Amino acid sequence: MRWYGGFARIFVFFVWVANIGDAMSAGYSDFLFPPPSPQAGEQQLDDDPDFRRECLDAAGFLVDEGVVVHASRISLNDHWGVILRIDFEIPALSMNGSTDRLVCWKHPSGEIRTLVTTDEAPMPR
Repeated sequence: MRWYGGFARIFVFFVWVANIGDAMSAGYSDFLFPPPSPQAGEQQLDDDPDFRRECLDAAGFLVDEGVVVHASRISLNDHWGVILRIDFEIPALSMNGSTDRLVCWKHPSGEIRTLVTTDEAPMPR
């Protein structure tokens, strides 16, 4: 019985991951996280040092030595609220000078959530 319970949990996990993968490949990732790039209609906001600090604390690697920050934007999305996007590069790990992006937002629970994407078109400075 113990093995069956573990098997059921593993099965449910893989079904959940497969469903997320299907949703993302179909372009329906908006229900999971904000879009990595600013969208038409998003209002650009002035810098918010407190929110920026919360995001950087949540994604501690961005303050590590060797991380190069390129550009950042704070905007207001009708669905997701305030979103911070930061383009960065880790030269030692970068492939062909690709740009990575941190996307940070505040969940309705108050929790700061982050997402890192790769190979994004750089945001203008």
